[in-house]
This record gives sequence, C-alpha cells and structure tokens, in this order.
Amino acid sequence: GINVLAFYSGTLFSRAGTNRATAMQYSLGIGAVNFVFCLPAIRTIDTLGRRKWLNLTLPLMAAFMAAAALSFKAPDGAKVPLVTVWLFLFAAAYSPGLGPIPFTYASESFPLSHREAGAAFAIAVNLGFAGLLSMFYPRINSSLKDAGALGLFSGLNVVAFVLVFFLLEETKRRSLEDLDTVFEHSKRDFARHQAARVAWFFRRW
Repeated sequence: GINVLAFYSGTLFSRAGTNRATAMQYSLGIGAVNFVFCLPAIRTIDTLGRRKWLNLTLPLMAAFMAAAALSFKAPDGAKVPLVTVWLFLFAAAYSPGLGPIPFTYASESFPLSHREAGAAFAIAVNLGFAGLLSMFYPRINSSLKDAGALGLFSGLNVVAFVLVFFLLEETKRRSLEDLDTVFEHSKRDFARHQAARVAWFFRRW
C-alpha cells in the first residue's frame, strides 16, 4: 500500500476533506516520515534481522491501513485527523521493514554466480508492479472507494505477513558466500518447521 501513498496520497487527503494545499503538505509529511523511520533499519537490519523487522511491521501496517480505511467512514469533523494519523503511522511502520528489506534480500537470495542478474530481475519486478499499481489504482478505487481500496491493501499486508513467517529465511550476519547454506533447504521443510513452532507456541498455553 505504500505506493498508493507515494502516488495518490494527495488525492486521498483531498477526498478525506482537506484543501489542495493542505493535502500536498500532508503528502510531503508522508515522505518525511518515510525517511526518518527508515533510519533505525540502517543500524539494526543486521542485528534485529530481516525476519523480525518484517514480522513486527507487517501486522502494524495491516492494522494501521485498516484503521485508515475505517476512518473514511468517520464523521466529517473527525475524518481528516483520523485518516492523517493512521496513514502517517502506516508510513512509519513501512519504513524500517518493507521499505529497505526487499532490496537487501534481493541481493542476498541468489547464488553468487548470477546474483547481480537475479537481484536486478527481482527489483525490476518490484518496480514493475509498482508501475502497474499506479495505472490500475484509479480503477480499483472507483470500484471499491477509498475505504474499500485501503481495506484491500490491509488484507494484502496480512497475506504478506503469513508468507514471510512461513517462507522467508533469516540472513542476518551472514557473508555473501555463506548464504548458499541458508537457502539449501527446501521452502516446504522451512514452512513445516515454522508450522511446528506455531503449534508448540500454542501448546504452551
């Protein structure tokens, strides 16, 4: 959902009830929040780790986006501050997690023999879908309206959390040469291991 904010945040704020100038100021604020909150990841991406950052921030992103969606149903006097707060919090949650980590992971998840080509392809796919979103979001929004469209992206964050939890290996504190040992096990085995961890956690209670 961050690309929706990057491309259409001014429109969202305007539809929430702000004037054009204020909507542009809020859009600038989204960018500032994005910059400031990506800074913690610089120091902690190799200590806290990729998985922990994503497992922490994706549920927050889903919750904040859902809250922003519901805020579009609020009374007119409360709509603008509620939408603004929740979208700013969404940007703050995105910045240390899904902001830098996909690009970092793309450079780590391919064998050394063709890591450059693999990373370039992964990032191209990422940016390509961002471009498609910019083209098709107006149609999505016209069908689902603002609340429905943001609710859709909230649900996609939940899906992303499940995929990360069950399929994404941790690569922190690993050299590029050592990463092949991380990915030598099948995704099925890793997913089974994660499912066993979930079952063990709930059996404790």
